[in-house]
Amino acid sequence: MLCFNAADGKEIWQKNPFTEFGGKYGIWGIAESAVIDGDALFFVVGGSKATMVALNKNTGDTLWASDSIGDTSSYCTPLLVNHGGRKILTMLTADHLVGVDAANGKILWTVAVTDFAKRSSQINPNTPVSRDGMIFYTSGYDQGAIMLKLNADGSAVETLWTNPEFDNHHGSVVLLGDYLYGPNWKDNGNGDWLCVEWKTGKTVYATHWGSKGSLTCAEGMLYCYEEKSGNVALVKADPAGFTPISTFKVPAGEGPHWGH
Repeated sequence: MLCFNAADGKEIWQKNPFTEFGGKYGIWGIAESAVIDGDALFFVVGGSKATMVALNKNTGDTLWASDSIGDTSSYCTPLLVNHGGRKILTMLTADHLVGVDAANGKILWTVAVTDFAKRSSQINPNTPVSRDGMIFYTSGYDQGAIMLKLNADGSAVETLWTNPEFDNHHGSVVLLGDYLYGPNWKDNGNGDWLCVEWKTGKTVYATHWGSKGSLTCAEGMLYCYEEKSGNVALVKADPAGFTPISTFKVPAGEGPHWGH
């Protein structure tokens, strides 16, 4: 982890918490981003000594190191959730959904991936989505999706629903109104584009359009980037159906279109 002066690029500090805390990561290297809140910088080390670490962003000094749950990191940038007077960092490690108290690093709760999925792929790059005390997680490789509900102070969770069909590989999903939108895994190359009810997990539609990919949204519209052929579509975010309004093909590049 390094800190640079943005004006001239000079290094201010550097630290290797992966070495210090016995951190481990998978075959795709360190692919997640850190999270900053105030003077604290948080990230997952997935180590034998700690699961998550907080550093002072100005000095690099360790603010806290959580306990280890014996799990490696898994490319997932954490989400900071404000709930019940507590700030909670939540993410997917290789085999668990985890909630950590941002104030002190206490691990509040864990949920094993295999509690809702047939198996654990240990590749979980999608940042969770949260609203109204609910936290949504999804990951590809036939792992599916799960919605958890936080208790009053965020110290525990319960499962509200699961959806094995909504297994987003990477490129994430977006929440608009009461619906989640995004593609699924479906044997890697044949993913559909789905709309799923936020509160119930019910799949409203699953439409095949090229292959899976990534998406973002603006002003009630979805911008969908299909990874196999590089097609881009403008789609109204409407639970009535997936209907491209206009499309174009990205002309450059070779191989999968994996730029989110």
